[in-house]
Amino acid sequence: MSVEIVVYKTIHGREICAHNKVDSSFFWSQAEVLEGEKHAFTVLYYKQPMISTGICELWDGVGEAWMLADNDIAKHPLVFARLVKTHLIAYMDKHNFRRVQANVRSDWKPAHRFARFCEMKKEGRMPRFGPEGGEYTRYARVI
Repeated sequence: MSVEIVVYKTIHGREICAHNKVDSSFFWSQAEVLEGEKHAFTVLYYKQPMISTGICELWDGVGEAWMLADNDIAKHPLVFARLVKTHLIAYMDKHNFRRVQANVRSDWKPAHRFARFCEMKKEGRMPRFGPEGGEYTRYARVI
């Protein structure tokens, strides 16, 4: 399996959204900010972006995790999940994050499983939170 981890670039997110046929208009308003984050990376699978993820530092020791994933990760879910978990936790440790939180769309069951797999705990509902007005659930990993 040809897997490579590279620094996140805006084009990676564009390619993932285009492949998934996702309306990504909200994402583009954030893309350049995310590209500038020092805690962001992309997992390439045979040179194609599969997952872009990272941690946006809110203030010293606290960050917000984000992730874009190609639908094709379902072909090798454990490989990608372990890889991302390992790198995110390493980033948390290396940069002394005491808390990393993530917002997961409430109806996206695989994302809830992934948040728990990354040792995050559910903190509560967030009605009308998302850019589309949807309900989200807050998860956090606290050290």
